[in-house]
Amino acid sequence: MEFRAQRYYHIYNQGNNRKKIFFEQENYLFFLSKAQKLLQPELTVIAYCLMPNHFHFLVYTDYQQSEEEAQDNKLSIQLGSLLSSYTKAVNKRYNRSGSLFRTHTKAKYLVHKRDPARSYIPTCFHYIHQNPVRAALVDHLKDWPYSFYLDYAGYRNGNLPDIQQGMDLMEFKNQEQFKEKSQEALNPSAIQNIW
Repeated sequence: MEFRAQRYYHIYNQGNNRKKIFFEQENYLFFLSKAQKLLQPELTVIAYCLMPNHFHFLVYTDYQQSEEEAQDNKLSIQLGSLLSSYTKAVNKRYNRSGSLFRTHTKAKYLVHKRDPARSYIPTCFHYIHQNPVRAALVDHLKDWPYSFYLDYAGYRNGNLPDIQQGMDLMEFKNQEQFKEKSQEALNPSAIQNIW
């Protein structure tokens, strides 16, 4: 994966052959705890959602350009450590072996390369927390406990997403505006730009 300083990325991966990677609540919580410990020193998590067979993060690489090369490499290593340590824990817990995730974790820069004024950040932000409803896992956004929605909406006081940075980035005035905007349908063609 290639990262650059002070940019927004959509990071995602899924289970091999689209198989489950999270089997029970304990797995989701362990993965989030590891993500916070391993990733947050290198970046800011703006949004996330863990699904039964995949995950999404919308992140910001905080570091300065002068630190770029060292930090880029460290961030890739930390992502690898997250997936590797999670896989080892799951394999041990469920008496299984082999890899759990697809080989390559993807990281998509969320600004149009030929037109820097065009950003895919809003689409990615809303797509991530709408994912459980779109997949028919729950009827309402607030019913999925493994996404950032509950934190931004004020139903939970989590510390993984940087709520203030996300609210500022998305220009939400308050939680009510966030909840209102979160219900809006996304343009299917715009979704293609976050991959």
